[in-house]
Amino acid sequence: DNRDVLRKIEYQTNLLQKEIKTLKQQETPQEHKRSIIIFGSADAQITYRWSLLFIGFIFISYLSFKYIPPYLNESKALEKKATMERRFVEYVRLNQFDANGNTIAFDNIVKDIYDLDSTFVSKYNQLQAKYKQEQKRIKLEKEKEELEEELNKLK
Repeated sequence: DNRDVLRKIEYQTNLLQKEIKTLKQQETPQEHKRSIIIFGSADAQITYRWSLLFIGFIFISYLSFKYIPPYLNESKALEKKATMERRFVEYVRLNQFDANGNTIAFDNIVKDIYDLDSTFVSKYNQLQAKYKQEQKRIKLEKEKEELEEELNKLK
């Protein structure tokens, strides 16, 4: 009798263990993923991450088209300015050759400019100051004439 009771209890415990095991396997915790759905459903081809990457790519492309062309234009403008200055120097050299038959004086001036000769620099500064003074004098005389005309109109 005892043996039968023990067997029944063992059998029932085995059944209960199997049932608990199957229930635990069925109760696997489901992870709740928090997802933001912008386009379509959660299983759509375009996900949040890819849409952010796409928007970032569009933004960077926009900035490159907006800011790179002025840089290219500036470099072209500098190149054009350098070409114009070379043409000017060559024109003055050829003009002096036509007038004097040689370009020795001009070549010496150009050499002094590139070498930053101290006598050339001081002469340049003197001429520049003289030019600025003359421009200021002309501007003041023009203003004086305009004020005198305005005064004559008021009389």
